[in-house]
Amino acid sequence: NVVGVIPGTLPPDQDQPILLGNHRDAWVYGAADPNSGTAALLEVAQGLGRLVKEERWKPRRSIYLLSWSGEEYGLLGSTGWAELNEDRIKRAVAYLNVDTAVSGDRLTVELTPSLSTVWEQVLDDLKVAGHSLPIGNGPHGQVVDANTNSVLQKTAGGRRMNRREHHPDENMLGSGSDYTAFLDHFGVASMDFEFRKRTVSTYGEYHSIYDS
Repeated sequence: NVVGVIPGTLPPDQDQPILLGNHRDAWVYGAADPNSGTAALLEVAQGLGRLVKEERWKPRRSIYLLSWSGEEYGLLGSTGWAELNEDRIKRAVAYLNVDTAVSGDRLTVELTPSLSTVWEQVLDDLKVAGHSLPIGNGPHGQVVDANTNSVLQKTAGGRRMNRREHHPDENMLGSGSDYTAFLDHFGVASMDFEFRKRTVSTYGEYHSIYDS
């Protein structure tokens, strides 16, 4: 594992860290799973690191940036690290997982219910440069409208529903990626989000030589 930490301003005994993780081992080449997630994690690290280095910002809570090994062998890296860091993990406010960041163009999320409101607030604040952003797997398609930043969905009758009438595609987390140790072993609220194809949960090249 490779672990980077941006210390927060809270005292250590009051710290409630935020954890962001991605595994970097793949079945074969892993262009989408996991390298698209690794690219996203590195961009976050670069952006936050620059802000801290230039003394333009510092987080209140510590932020852990976690690059896991051994995910495809049974979540070995994340589970081992979690077991060795139980005290700090139990204080964590959330674990965010970015496994396959991009395999399509529709933003979807799997999360624990306690993070649902936070996710919707993020969507409300999301800025889209010049185009609408597809969200979810619904048959009519949901988007963040580029002009209003509101989450909309076309109904069969052509009317567009606003966010209060219909939530973006939100699914419950189970197991299968590095959030498992944090959620199922230690009860940390967790989220796994990605861009995927509209009607399928897994892209066709998944875990094959064609994911390149």
